[in-house]
Amino acid sequence: MAFGVGSARAESKAPAGAQWFAVPEDPTKEQGRPVGADGGYGSRSQFETAVRVRYPTPNENTSWSLTPLAALDGNLTPSGLHFERHHGGIPTIDPSRHSLIVHGMVDTPKRFTMAEIKRLPSVTRKHFIECSGNGLTEWKKPTRKTVQETHGLLRACLSTSAGRPHLSHEPT
Repeated sequence: MAFGVGSARAESKAPAGAQWFAVPEDPTKEQGRPVGADGGYGSRSQFETAVRVRYPTPNENTSWSLTPLAALDGNLTPSGLHFERHHGGIPTIDPSRHSLIVHGMVDTPKRFTMAEIKRLPSVTRKHFIECSGNGLTEWKKPTRKTVQETHGLLRACLSTSAGRPHLSHEPT
């Protein structure tokens, strides 16, 4: 019990995306926070500490962030930890002014607003996606320290290989 209290006091700063809340000595004997106290959207647990790491390029607007694959449980990447590649910073896009244009090898080109897209039926499917830049700088001569940094998707690929999760790479 002393370890839990001491570690809670030592960890008084919340990680990115989380809000720090004091941990009672015995949480089973105290009322929790009110429902919706975080504003209603939900926030990250203060005990989840994995964050993306920006690849060290000279320009912060033309860089990419690495998903901390070795720190994830399972094979679903939370949206806040997904690999990103940017060539001119992160854009701010107003959905009410954004549209999708479908043209080229179609009979009739069309433009769809986000409102029109949201009215379409939705389907949820689980897919594996990969960015060609994931591990790009490490193909000729690995310079990074971990398998995550040099090969990026090794854990994700192995963990879903032939449906045999026992093949996954786990840090030791």
